Amino acid sequence: MNASGFCPHLHFVDTSRNRGAHFDDVVKPDISVYHRDESVAPKQRNKLDWPDIELYVVAKDLDEDPFLDPSKDALRALCRFQRADKLARTARQQLVSYAYAHHSTQFRVFTFSVCLLGPSAARLIRWDRSGAVVSERFDWREDPNTLAEFLWRFDHMSGAQRGHDTTVTRATEEETRVALPYLKASGKFPNGVTGPLHKFLVHDDATGKDHYFIAPSPFSSSAVLPGRASAGYIAFDLQKQICVYLKDCWRIDEEEVEQEGRIYRRLHEHKVPHIAVFGCAGDVGTQRTLTQDFADKEWACPTDGLIPYHHYRLILETIGWELETFRSTRQLCMALRDAVIAHSCAYSVAKVFHRDVSAGNILITKEGEGILIDWELSKTIDREDVVQPTWSMGTWQFMSAARLKDPQARRHELPDDLESFLWVLTYDLFRHRPILPSTIELNVKEIFHQQSMCSDGLARGGDGKILFLLGVKLSRRAIEAHYPPPCAALIQDLRSLFLPLYAEDDAEAHQIRLSLQSSTKVIEIFCARLSEDGWPSDDGCTQTVFYKVPNDTGKRRRRVDSDSDDSGEEPLPKIVRLEGETGSS
Repeated sequence: MNASGFCPHLHFVDTSRNRGAHFDDVVKPDISVYHRDESVAPKQRNKLDWPDIELYVVAKDLDEDPFLDPSKDALRALCRFQRADKLARTARQQLVSYAYAHHSTQFRVFTFSVCLLGPSAARLIRWDRSGAVVSERFDWREDPNTLAEFLWRFDHMSGAQRGHDTTVTRATEEETRVALPYLKASGKFPNGVTGPLHKFLVHDDATGKDHYFIAPSPFSSSAVLPGRASAGYIAFDLQKQICVYLKDCWRIDEEEVEQEGRIYRRLHEHKVPHIAVFGCAGDVGTQRTLTQDFADKEWACPTDGLIPYHHYRLILETIGWELETFRSTRQLCMALRDAVIAHSCAYSVAKVFHRDVSAGNILITKEGEGILIDWELSKTIDREDVVQPTWSMGTWQFMSAARLKDPQARRHELPDDLESFLWVLTYDLFRHRPILPSTIELNVKEIFHQQSMCSDGLARGGDGKILFLLGVKLSRRAIEAHYPPPCAALIQDLRSLFLPLYAEDDAEAHQIRLSLQSSTKVIEIFCARLSEDGWPSDDGCTQTVFYKVPNDTGKRRRRVDSDSDDSGEEPLPKIVRLEGETGSS
C-alpha cells in the first residue's frame, strides 16, 4: 500500500506484533495508519504509537464478526444487529478497546476504523461518544471500490474531517516557559509537570469571547468510551495569569439537562456557599455526536438509549483535592457537611437540584473547605415544563437504595440526594480507612455493587444498602470498633434517619419523609457530631482498597452516561448499523 502511492499522505504499518507504550499487548491493531511525515524516517514509524495513529485496521476470522446483517427480506425493526455468541462479543469488546485507546491518547471528536473479516470481507466503523455506526459487511475483493474510495477520501481529509479536535494545539516554547512555574506552584503536581503542554480554546457562551489555557495531561479522565468522557486539567489561564481547573466533557445535549456554566452563574447569583468560583464555559464549536442521528433511519436496526452529546468546556477558579486526601476523619466529615450545606442552599434558594452526589463530586480545598462540584446533571426546580428523563441519573455506588430498586418508575427526589451523602461517607471510609477482614470486604461489595439484570434490560440493586441501613451488613458494633466514637455515631444517626424510608407506611416513616423534604435534619446531625470531642487529628487516608467486583457486573451500564467502571471491563457503546456503501460518507 505504501509503495502504490494510492494514499500519498498516509503510511501503513503492520503493528500486529508490536506492543505500544500506552496499553498492554491486547490493545494493538493489526495495521496502524499514520500521517506521512517526510521528517520522520520510515523505520522510526514502524511501531505502534497510539497518540499518532490516524486510522487503524483490525483483522478477524469470519466467525468472529461482531455483527449480523439482516437478510434482504427481514423486518429490520425486529432484527438484532449485535451477535450474542462469545466469539462475537469478545471481538466486539476488542473493537471497543481500540476505539477507547484512540480517543484516550488523542484530542478527538470521533474516529474511524476498518474491520477485516476472513479472507475478503470488511466493515467500516465510525465511533463517537454516543456509540458507533457500523457498515454492512462487504467483499472488498469482489467490490474493491468501497474500501478504495473510503481510503482515498480519508487520505484527502483534513484533520478535523478525520476526527481531530483542532481547538487543542501544542503549546509554544514561550507559552510553556510562562505556564510551567505557575503549574508547578499549584501543589497539584508533587512529582513535577511531565509530558508536553497543550493550549485549549474555551469559548465563553455568555460574553462571546475566546479564552486560552495551557495544561499538561489530565489528572482525571474517563475510563470508558461512551458517555460524558469528563477529563479534569489543572491549567494556566494565559489572560489572568492564574491556575484554574479546566473541565473538558461531552454534555448531554437534551432540553432537560442545562449547561453547567449556566447553573454556576445561577448559583453565584444566589450566593450559594461551598461551591467553586466560576470562570467561563461554553460549547466547543459544533462538535457534537452524530451516532444518535442515524438511529431512526429506515436501514438501521433497532437501537435504544442513544444519548446525544455536545463537546463542552468549563473553567473553575477554585482548585480542590479529592475527598480521599482527607487528613482526618473529622476533615472528611466537615467537607461532607459543607457539601450538604451547598446542596441545601442550591435547592432551597437557587432552586437547583444537584442529582449526582458522589465521592468524585466533592472536593477539599487547600483551606480544608468542602465544595460541591459537577452540576452538569442538575435541574432547576422551577422548570416544570421539562419532562423527567427516561435515563437514570447518578453514580451506582452512591445512588439511594430506592433509586436502585426502581430506577425509572420512581422520580429522583431530594431524599435520594441526601441519602447519597451517607453512601459517600461510608464508601470513602471503607476504602481509605479500611476495615480489613475478608467478611467485611464481602459486605462492602454487597452494599455498594450489588445488582442484577432484569428482564426489561435494566440493572437493579439496593438490597445490600437496605441491609446496611438495618444493621445486618456492618453492624453498629463493627462500625464502633473501627472508627472514632463521633464518626461511628454519625454513621448510626444517618442510618437511623434513612431507614424508615424503607419501612411500612406507619406514622414514623411518614414523619421522616416529611423531615427529609429539606436538608435541615442532615445538616443538624453533621454539626452535632462534629462539635463533639473524640475526633483524632491524625486518622487520615492510610491506603486505598479496591474491592473487586464480580466480572458480570461490568456487562451492565451502571450509569447511562457513566464516566467510570470499577469492573475493569469496557462497557459497550450503542451500535447503529449502517447499510452498504453509505459507511464511507
